[in-house]
Amino acid sequence: MLIELTDSVKKLFNETASQLKGAARRQFQAQVVMAGRPSAALRPPWNDYHY
Repeated sequence: MLIELTDSVKKLFNETASQLKGAARRQFQAQVVMAGRPSAALRPPWNDYHY
């Protein structure tokens, strides 16, 4: 089951990832990416830089 990556979900992922450090952060990011498979169209939200 895939969840829709709404702005609020992306914000939650970004906030969670920013609170983690090192291996814990990398593991979280990998789990988010793997949960989105097989949809290659979904990008991890921390790659969305808005300046």
